[in-house]
Parts: sequence; C-alpha cells; structure tokens
Amino acid sequence: MNEFVYSFQLKNVYRTNSFLYYLKRFPLIKRLIPNDIYAKKGLKTFAKCLAFLYEFATLFIWKLLYLFLIFTIPSMMMETSVDLAASFHLFFFMTLIGGLLNTSLLNPTKDKYYAICLMRMDAKKIALSEFLYFQLKNLAGMGIAAFLIQLFIPLDFISCLSLSLLVVACKFIIAGLLLKKSQKKVYNENKGDILKLVLCLIFLGAAFVPFFFSMYMSMQIYYILCGIMLVVSLAAVAYLYKFEGYASIYKELLKPDNIVFDLAQVQKQGNKVFTEKIEYEHITTSKKGYAYLNQIFVQRHKRLLTKTANRIALGSLAVIVFLLLAVILVEPVRIGINTYLISFLPYSLFLMYLINRGESTTKAMFINCDNAMLHYRFYRQPSAILGMFKERLQSLILINLRPAAVIALGLTLLLVVSGGSTNVFDYVILPVTIICLSIFFSVHYLALYYLLQPYNSEVEMKNPLYTVITAFTYFVCYAFMQRIDSHYFGIWVIGLTIAYIIIALILTYRIASKSFRLK
Repeated sequence: MNEFVYSFQLKNVYRTNSFLYYLKRFPLIKRLIPNDIYAKKGLKTFAKCLAFLYEFATLFIWKLLYLFLIFTIPSMMMETSVDLAASFHLFFFMTLIGGLLNTSLLNPTKDKYYAICLMRMDAKKIALSEFLYFQLKNLAGMGIAAFLIQLFIPLDFISCLSLSLLVVACKFIIAGLLLKKSQKKVYNENKGDILKLVLCLIFLGAAFVPFFFSMYMSMQIYYILCGIMLVVSLAAVAYLYKFEGYASIYKELLKPDNIVFDLAQVQKQGNKVFTEKIEYEHITTSKKGYAYLNQIFVQRHKRLLTKTANRIALGSLAVIVFLLLAVILVEPVRIGINTYLISFLPYSLFLMYLINRGESTTKAMFINCDNAMLHYRFYRQPSAILGMFKERLQSLILINLRPAAVIALGLTLLLVVSGGSTNVFDYVILPVTIICLSIFFSVHYLALYYLLQPYNSEVEMKNPLYTVITAFTYFVCYAFMQRIDSHYFGIWVIGLTIAYIIIALILTYRIASKSFRLK
C-alpha cells in the first residue's frame, strides 16, 4: 500500500510542477507570475488543485469522446440506422488494439525509474501498484463515460458494465502475455514491434471491413467473447501477482536510454533527423533575393520535405487501387463506397489535417535557416518577413499537394467507377475541396509559425499558446466528422481558404515583425 501512495505522490509532484512551468510561460499572464513561483505555497496549492482537476477530468473526458465516436462511426459508414451491436463490434476490436498499444506495465517511465532505480523501492510492488492504479483509472473512467453516454444512447446496465470490464480484462491479459514474453527478451512498449503492428492491422480490418458488407457480430457473440476475456483475465491476474522476475526485467527496461526524462530530450533527439538529411550540393537557379534563399532551403532539404509526402501519396494510391478493384469485383462494396463518397467531404477535413506536413516543415525551416537568420535585423523587417512567407507558402503548398492530388483524383475516379452521381456538381466539388483543404492547412501552419514562433534557440517548444491552438485545430477538425451537406461544406471550405490566405498575409506583414524572433 505504501508503494501505491508513493507512486501517486510522485505523479502529483510532476503534474504540479508542470502546471507551474506552463503557467509561467503562458503569453497573457506570464508577466504577472513571480520568478520564485516554485517557492510560493499559495501558487503551489493552486497548481495542486489544477493537477487534481486535470486528473479527474482526463479520467473520463477522453473516454467519453472515444465512446461517442464508437457509437457514431457505424451509422456514418453504413449511412443507415444500424443496430447497437455494430458499435459493440467496433468497440471489441478497438479494445484489442488499445490493449496491444498500451498496457503501462512495461512502459519505462520517469516515476518508475526514480522509485525503483534511485529510491531502491521493490520493483514488483511498484510495478503492480502503478499497473493497478492505471487499471482503476480505466475502470472508473470508462464507467463514468458509459454512464454519461447512456443518457443519449439507449444502453442497459449490462452493456455499460461490459464496456469497462472488457477494457480492463484486455489490459490484464495482454500485460500477462507480454510479461511472459519478457522472460526471454525484455519487451519495451515504447519501441516498435512487427508482430504488434501486424496484429493491430488485422484487428483494424476486422473492426471496419465488415461494415462495407453490412455485417457485424451480434450482441450474443459479443457477450460470449466478453465472458471468455473475463475468465482468462483472472488467470492473468494470478500470473502477474505470482511472477517474481520484475526486478531483472525492470533493470533492463529502466536503462536511461529507454526513458524520456523531459520534453527537451525528445525534441533534441527528433531534431537530429532535421539536420542529418541536409544535402550539401551546388545549386544553380535564376531566382534572386528571398526567392533564391528559399530555393536553397528547399533543394538542400528536399529529402526531408518530400519523403513523407511521397510516402503518403504512394500509400494513398495503393489504397485507391485496392478500393477500385473491390468496387469492380464486389457488388456490395460498390454500392457502399458510392453512397459513402457522396457524403465523404466533411470527414476529409480530418483526413487532410492528419496528412499535412506543415508542422514538420516549419520546424525544419527554423532549425536550418531561421535559427541563424533571426539574429540579423533585416531578416525581421516586415517586407523581408512577408517576402519569405510568400515564397515558403508556395513551396509548402506544392509539397502538400502531392498526396492531396492523389486523393482528390482517386476519390473522383472511385465515384465514377462505383456508379457516379446524378449531380454533376459532385465531380467538381469533391476534388476542389480536397485541394483547398490541403492549401488551407499549409497556410494555417505557416501562419502560426510566423505569428507565434514557438521555438527557442535550443529548438525547444516554448510557446504554450501554439500547443493550445494546434490542439484546438484537432478538435475542430474532429467536430466536423458528422453528417453535413457536402455541397455546403465544399463551398464553405473554398471561401474560407481564400479568406484565410488574405488574412494570413495581412497579419504576417503587420504582426510577425514583433512575434517572429528568437525566444
């Protein structure tokens, strides 16, 4: 029990200090916060309260959003009112994927390192206490989320209870299997594993592919599988409790190289990628001024800037070819895809947000160009900033158009092959909206970079407002994953993209000279 309390106290200290750190750096209030903030008992108490509220809120908020998505996706994909069994089918396989991706037992974290390696606490007690805390959070969080979701969706008590128990049972089973596997070779949850990837892809296919054929497991089968999982999880609990090899496993797992001690360490490791891919070669171009400077940057970093975009384009092409074959060979798939494509546009907002390379490109700009150039006064002048902004915007748009063009043309071709549309406007609005969304996010990330400039000279993220806005962008994109008329959505996106470009240019010229500087 003492280990459980110590573990909780360590986590609370981390969260409290993190809140104080970000409070001191938040743009609107940082000047009001004293430099000796960590010595102020009142502020520390306030931060502890915020940490507690954060812990309580995150206990169920993310799970509530997750369940909302689980209970809306089947009707989105099948475009008909579907039985709740379809959502439980999806939940079952997504729970298996979640169990594979995160059990927390073999996750090397700072608090485990401090407790086991530095404070010499018992490895088994710390491991099991943290794992139990993680499972109790899952049980309580999913329980609260299920209770709230049943206020809007007709779920009985057994169904709600199964949501919590299945998640916990799955975590226990997979944790036991991974612990047994670690007796031969220590398994690190943070590192890639080909078997885990293959299993995730199989479960992902089992979760979604049946919807194209209007098929899913019945509630009876779901309950039987839940019962089996619960019985097996009891054996897993006994194995975890009786296992005595935690000390040797954690000795290997908690090596300093496996642990991320702070955000700066992650950023510095990631920044190596941005410098290793520079191509120092002679460049010939007829461009001059800022266009020439941008051309040098693009040419020297063309592998870094285009490699991921090219891979996404090729992956998108492969998916489209697969869907074309499915449409031609399987009649139910043809009908399902044709119906889905006509209402696809609102969901494309989230897709284009995910594949846009704006954030990584602006980071490369800072590391290999702006970090040095911002020391010069002329580079911070409004005319210079606007000149570079326009040149970079063109380059960023061209990079992101590679996958966007493949997706836009591929979806239009799928629409034609699957039976077409009675509305000719669909053939125009579908590809144009995809292209405009790609341009919109290119403008969005570049404008944020110039107006907020989130990095310091050590390339550490030091602007919380930038993080808040990027997170808000994610939620806005997610919110549009609902049934909205595709034609109105497409027109809205086209108009917003044009307006956003104009607004971004004006703000960059007027404001960026004050904000675009070294922190």
